[in-house]
Amino acid sequence: MRRALCRLRTDRRGAVLAEFILVVPLWGLMVFAILQTAGVLWGYAGLQNGVAEGARLATLYPRQTDTQIKNRIYAKAFGIRRADISAPVLTAGKSGSLDYIDISVDYTARLPLLKVDIMTFRGTRRAYRP
Repeated sequence: MRRALCRLRTDRRGAVLAEFILVVPLWGLMVFAILQTAGVLWGYAGLQNGVAEGARLATLYPRQTDTQIKNRIYAKAFGIRRADISAPVLTAGKSGSLDYIDISVDYTARLPLLKVDIMTFRGTRRAYRP
């Protein structure tokens, strides 16, 4: 009996498999977290692109309508679903003799596989109109 226990203690044949079983779930969780974070940041970059394109369109002559600006924001926002961004809020104003429009859009980031809302980003831009 004692000899069998001593032999089991010095046997290393299953050590690699045991380490593999312990490491693989942690590695998979880390890869999952990196991919989810990348997806959220990609959506944020898409939101910023859409708002910037809407502001650029608002500065062109002849003056564009609010509907055209909103459609451009939706068309140029990449990496996100249209359902995840709020309707763009366009607020016109005047600064001295210059007309401007403030554009604001909210993006609710969610984990795609878990369907959980994690944070809300806001993209804002001011564009001076001709």
